[in-house]
Amino acid sequence: MKVTACLMLFFYSIIANSQNEDFSEKVSSIDSIVSAVYQVISGKKGEDRNWKLHKTIFHPKARIISNFANDKGEYEVKFLSVDEYIDTYRDYFKGIDLYEKDLIHETEVFGNMAQVFSTYGSFSGPNDSEPFKIGTASIQLYNDGNRWYVLNMYYKNENEDDKIPQKYLPVESTN
Repeated sequence: MKVTACLMLFFYSIIANSQNEDFSEKVSSIDSIVSAVYQVISGKKGEDRNWKLHKTIFHPKARIISNFANDKGEYEVKFLSVDEYIDTYRDYFKGIDLYEKDLIHETEVFGNMAQVFSTYGSFSGPNDSEPFKIGTASIQLYNDGNRWYVLNMYYKNENEDDKIPQKYLPVESTN
């Protein structure tokens, strides 16, 4: 009986450890964590996104803030915790083909804090060259001495009334 219990515990620990994904590379640098922010919500229609990675990227008390115009054209902001964001958008992301990418970003660092202003593109396929939508995200990060965490992400999609300034857009190729 004791041998059986020990074997069960041994195999359970092997299974549990094999299911633990190592995201250390995704949070090791500012650039890698910015890429991972967009990677999390990217995928094919019908695929659940990697919410475990999402929770790893963001600090447990982080806020994700969207800036949008409501049906009356008035601007609003929506504040969500990491779990509220997942609960709110899980089905939306699973229901579409979406591949978001950081197109260009500017980073400012002071000690263990950083601010990244990122312009992102939303694509229908992973190899698409033209985004169907672009926007900007202001991402604040914190390094606890071991790794980076996103503390806050405040984002807004471009619209007809608010165009992204040229200085935040990728330089056009002259080829």
